[in-house]
Amino acid sequence: MTSNSGGGIQGNHNQRVRYLDGYEGDLSRLIGRYATEFGLVIAIFAVIVIAILLDPTNAYLEKTWYNAKEILRHASILGIFAMGAGIVIISGGIDLSSGSMIALSGVICCSIILGLCQYTGLVDETGNPITANLPTWFLTVAISGTLGVGFIVGSFHAWLITVIRLPPFIATLASLVGLRSLGRVLIQDVNRVFTPNANTQIYIRDAAYKSLGQEWYIPLVICIVVALVLFTLMRSMVTGRHLYAIGGNEDAARLSGISTEKKKWLAYCIGTMTAALAGILYSSYVGGAMPDRDGLGYELNAIAAAVVGGCSLAGGLGTISGIVLGALFLRVVIDAVAKTVKNNPDEFQGMIVGLLVVLAVTFNELRSQKVGRKKFFPGALGVVNIFTLTVLMGIVAMLVTSDGEMAYGYPLKIVAGCIAAGVTCGVLVARKWLESRPIGGLDGTLLGRYLKAGKELWDRALCWLANTLPARAFNYLIRNYSNFSGRATRAEFWWFNLISLIFVLVVCMGLLYLQAVFGGIQPPGERWEGWRAFSTIYTLAILIPTLALSVRRLHDRGKNGWMMLVGLIPVIGWVILFVIVCLDSASGDNQYGSNPKGIGGPSPDSGEETGKAEQVS
Repeated sequence: MTSNSGGGIQGNHNQRVRYLDGYEGDLSRLIGRYATEFGLVIAIFAVIVIAILLDPTNAYLEKTWYNAKEILRHASILGIFAMGAGIVIISGGIDLSSGSMIALSGVICCSIILGLCQYTGLVDETGNPITANLPTWFLTVAISGTLGVGFIVGSFHAWLITVIRLPPFIATLASLVGLRSLGRVLIQDVNRVFTPNANTQIYIRDAAYKSLGQEWYIPLVICIVVALVLFTLMRSMVTGRHLYAIGGNEDAARLSGISTEKKKWLAYCIGTMTAALAGILYSSYVGGAMPDRDGLGYELNAIAAAVVGGCSLAGGLGTISGIVLGALFLRVVIDAVAKTVKNNPDEFQGMIVGLLVVLAVTFNELRSQKVGRKKFFPGALGVVNIFTLTVLMGIVAMLVTSDGEMAYGYPLKIVAGCIAAGVTCGVLVARKWLESRPIGGLDGTLLGRYLKAGKELWDRALCWLANTLPARAFNYLIRNYSNFSGRATRAEFWWFNLISLIFVLVVCMGLLYLQAVFGGIQPPGERWEGWRAFSTIYTLAILIPTLALSVRRLHDRGKNGWMMLVGLIPVIGWVILFVIVCLDSASGDNQYGSNPKGIGGPSPDSGEETGKAEQVS
C-alpha cells in the first residue's frame, strides 16, 4: 500500500466504514431472506392482540398458560407434517395424502400394539388385549413399523411419479382416497382377528402411549427436532440445494447432473414419514385409531401452512422456519376464531383456511412481480370482482358477529357487515383508480409526493435500524451461531459456555421466585411444570448454536466437522470432543484461512471468502 501522510488513520477509517456497511448490508440481506418469517411473527402477535380485544370471556388473559399449551400442542402436530408437505412443494411436487396418511398410520400403530398383545399373551379372560401398562418395546416396535409404512407409501408415490410418469396431483389424489379407505377396511379385520368384536375403532389405554400426544411438550420437542434436522438438510447440505434446484427447473437440474429421481424419492418419503409421525401423535392424543375421522381435511391444512410460510406452489421457494411459523400462525388464527366466535366456531375453520391459502398465494405472486405495473381489476371483470369481494366481506363480518346485540339502533350484525363492506369497497375502488392512472402519472400530484416522502422515511428508518446495537447484535448471532462453516477460537467457545451458564442461573432464580410467589413451595418429589418446559425449550434453543460452534472449533483444530459423530459414543465420545475443542488453534492455514474475523468471519452471503482478512488499499 502506498505510504502517505496520515495513511494509517485513513486506512482505519475505511475499515470502520466497511465494517458498519457490512453490518447494514448483512441486516438488509437478513430482512430480505427472512421477510416472510418476520411478517408471520408480527401477524401472530397481531392476531393474539385482536383476539384479546374481541374475546368477551378474556380466555387468553385468564387462562394464558392453558391456551398457550393447547396452541403449541396442535401447532406442533400440524407443523410436523406441514414440513414434509413443504419439502415436497419445494421440490416441485404436491402431496394430497397427508390427512389420509395420518388416519392410516394411527390404524397401523394401534394394530401392531394389538398384535403384540396377542402374541405375548397379554389378554383378559374374554380374549380382549390388555393395552394398559404396556412394555416399552411394544411402543418402539409399533412406532418403527408405522414409520416404515410411511416410507413404503412415500416410495410408492415416488415410483408413480418418476417411473410411471403420473402427475403428482393424480398420484397423491389416489392415495388421498385410497389410504383412508384402506384404514377403514383394515381396522375391521384387525378387530375381528385380535378381539372378539369387529369394531371400527381401536382404543389404547396405556398411559405412556397417551402421553405422547396429551403431554403438550412432547409434540413440541418432536416438532423442534424434526425442524432442526430438516432445516440443516435444506440449508447446509448439498441434498437440500438439489431439492431447491429441482423445484426451480427440473430439466436444468437433470442436465446439471442431479439425480432428480432419487431426490424426489427422498422428498416424498419425508412427506409421508412426517405425516405418519403426526398420525402417531394424533392417535395417542385421542387415545386410539378412528380412521373415518382422524386427519380429515388435514392435507389442506398442511398445504396452507406451507404456502402461508412462503412456499411457492410452482416449487423452488420456501424455508423450514417459514413453514413452522406458518403452522403456528394458522393454529393461532383458528384458535382466535374459536375464542371470538361463539356460535359453532368449528364451521368457520374451512373458510378461514381457504381464505388464508388464497391470500398467501396472492401475496407470493405479488412479491414475484412488479406490483406497481400489475392491474388487479381491469375493465368490466374488475368491476364485477370488486362487487363480489365487497359483498363477501360484508357477509363474513355478519356471520362472525354475535347475535342479539344492538348498535346505533340496528342489529350489530347489520352494522358490522355494512362497515366491512364499505371499507372493502373503498379500498378496492381506490386501487382501481390508481390502476387507471398512467405509469408515472402520480409523480406530480399531492398523493405522489406523499408516497415518495413515505418511502424515503421508510428507507431512513431501515438504515437507522440497521445501525442500532440490538439489530447488529441480532445480526451477529444469526450470522455466526447458525453457521457451520468457518473457524472459532477457543476464547469464543469459553465465552459462549459462560454466557449460557449465566443465563441458565438467572432464569432458574427467576423460576424459583415465581414458584415461591405464585405456586408456593412444593413438597420434595414434585416438580413445577415450568422447570420441565424451560429445560426442554432452552436445550433445543442452544442445540444448533452449540453444534455450529463445536464444528467450527474442529475446523480451527484442522479436523473435519463430521468428527462430531464421535459424540454419539456415550461418555467416551463426549470426553474426546471436549478435549479437542478445548485445545488451542492448530498451526498453519486450512481451508478457512489463517486469520479468522470474529467467530466465523464474514457472512457466507457477503461475497467474501470466509475467514480471510479484508485488504484495504
